Amino acid sequence: MKYLVVLLTLLCLVSLGLLADQGKDLGEQASADGKYKVAGKVQEAGIYAKKSTSFDFAVQEGDTLITDAAVSMTFYMKVNGYLCPTDADVQVEKPAKCPKCQQDLQQGTIRKRVKTEVKLSCPKYNYAGKQVLDLVGEYDLDVKVAPVEGESVTVTFPLSVETWVAPKKHTCTMCAGVYPGPGFCKKCGMALVEKGEDVPKPKGGGHDPKKH
Repeated sequence: MKYLVVLLTLLCLVSLGLLADQGKDLGEQASADGKYKVAGKVQEAGIYAKKSTSFDFAVQEGDTLITDAAVSMTFYMKVNGYLCPTDADVQVEKPAKCPKCQQDLQQGTIRKRVKTEVKLSCPKYNYAGKQVLDLVGEYDLDVKVAPVEGESVTVTFPLSVETWVAPKKHTCTMCAGVYPGPGFCKKCGMALVEKGEDVPKPKGGGHDPKKH
């Protein structure tokens, strides 16, 4: 059993290592008591407004990988608002008095919930889920882990949501093929250039795309 746990942990680390090359690393967060660690990634190159983002999380208790916990994520956007100087849980968007201590609330940055709790599935070794965030800005992503019924911990990942800019189309100067982004031509292997960019014609024995 011990060897199986070690194997699962190694597989998880390998999986996260592969994702690091394919997407964006969110880092690792530990629970307040240090008992649990949650490592997060997104499969896309970044997190963009109005674009679906695929989130992946690996959960560990010490050196043991957890694959049977109830895991969910909740999104909060950081906005200007008012909060109580003595109770940080009291946060509103408009001026008011604290309902608990009756002090005037002070201006500051508050967390506004924008997406309700989203339950994650664990198809292999990571907990996975998708979400679309509508606005550009700074967010907190709360990941709640419940290893057993009646016990749960929450860790927070800071997120930056950016404006999506579609990559400019690129073309091959040899084959005249058009591609959605930079890279290399699939036919001749030449480096692609941005479409519309002036490129000098090859001299001497250059390749003439009109002859194809």
